[in-house]
Amino acid sequence: EFAREQRLEGDNAYNTRDERYGRQEARRGAAFRSLPPVLQLHLKRFEYEPSTGGMQKLQQEFRFPTTLRLRKFMAQGSGSPPPVYKLHAVLSHQGTASYGHYVAYVRPGCGGKWYKFDDTRVSEVPERAAVTEQFGGDHGKSGGFFGLREAPSAYMLTYVRQDLLPSADTEATREELPPAVRAAFEQDLAGSR
Repeated sequence: EFAREQRLEGDNAYNTRDERYGRQEARRGAAFRSLPPVLQLHLKRFEYEPSTGGMQKLQQEFRFPTTLRLRKFMAQGSGSPPPVYKLHAVLSHQGTASYGHYVAYVRPGCGGKWYKFDDTRVSEVPERAAVTEQFGGDHGKSGGFFGLREAPSAYMLTYVRQDLLPSADTEATREELPPAVRAAFEQDLAGSR
């Protein structure tokens, strides 16, 4: 909606504020000259409910792609890299506006494997769990965390520009990890053996 071209005509014609030209038919829209290496998309999942005077969570289904192609939103002749993005992370919430649980799903380097970060637990999960089951609506209903009945739903998506993926696909060595993170991973590894 934000970038969609809109025709300004009739009563909605562009007002030049100049008597010589008056109202003119025109087109209005937005196009990008360049896009960032990483897109952080925040999905509006909460809204004010006047009847209760509080916030409510929007539980409707919202489907999102693992590949985001944005060429049609680019200005002509922009000369920037092909604006194709790969889904790198999904931040998800299960619950209501008043309570719930947050989980992060990350695909390092946008490769094949997805990992679920759930408090102190990290586990490999299938893409379905990281993506499709985070659409909201009826997707992913399972009784959930502490018996929450609401389906989990993505509220933030992180996409990495595809032309940058080879450089983003490097793994950190153990020495590069902060000591507390390294200790937690080593403890998890020891516990899983």
